[in-house]
Amino acid sequence: MYAPPSPAAVFARPAAPHRSAKPRAAAKSKFEAADPEFYPSCSREELTDVIRRKKLLGGYTWQQLAALVPELSPVYATCALLGEMRLTKSQAEAVAKELELVR
Repeated sequence: MYAPPSPAAVFARPAAPHRSAKPRAAAKSKFEAADPEFYPSCSREELTDVIRRKKLLGGYTWQQLAALVPELSPVYATCALLGEMRLTKSQAEAVAKELELVR
């Protein structure tokens, strides 16, 4: 009589022999290593976290931050501050100055 294989046997993946068994040391992010008042080398995700933190601690709303870039719609400006869109250099400098991201 035929017995179908168990789901565990069907979906189990064999261990990858090419991978090293040694665990990697936790890498220190650029955000942790950077001066907290100056973020020139942060990744997009790290800078988004900084902007969110500054927004929260500064008591800003997304509408107030979007008003710093009046030539953009509030939705586009918010998306840019969340790292989904791009700002021009002058727009980014206006936001960075208000949030004190640069000295």
